[in-house]
Amino acid sequence: MGRLKALAAPEKNGVKKLVRVEDVLEAAFEDGVKKHTFTEEEHQEFALLITKTIDIINRAVLEIGLKFDSDRGLYNLMLRSGLQFIVDKFGSNPDKEQQAWEKKLKCSIKTVDEGIQNWRDCDYFTEDNVAHSYEDLCRPPDVPESHTWWLA
Repeated sequence: MGRLKALAAPEKNGVKKLVRVEDVLEAAFEDGVKKHTFTEEEHQEFALLITKTIDIINRAVLEIGLKFDSDRGLYNLMLRSGLQFIVDKFGSNPDKEQQAWEKKLKCSIKTVDEGIQNWRDCDYFTEDNVAHSYEDLCRPPDVPESHTWWLA
């Protein structure tokens, strides 16, 4: 079972789970790298869950971009890829509700991308000042080349 599926389980022993958006993006990253496949039923469940929680997701993604923490550069790159895995896997659907959430996310995604670019462009970004090695910030082998926010 993928991490997204585990997070999507509404409750355990009658207790509702509190799930942070960052947890969802981390899980999407892990499932995306592992090329986890979803059944049609799971795909529909996640698409519906995303549609229902898009405003919360959108706010959290926007906050990641606006409060870009340069010391969490590697983590931010991973969250951005997790977000892209969600858009790639559950977006681009003729369903009007899914098209609507993709449209809502565009501005937030742009803000995250600008935060990443500003981080990479600033004088702060030198080998002496970066909390991670160059190798750590390079695109992992199982992440698609379309995820251009990684260094190489």
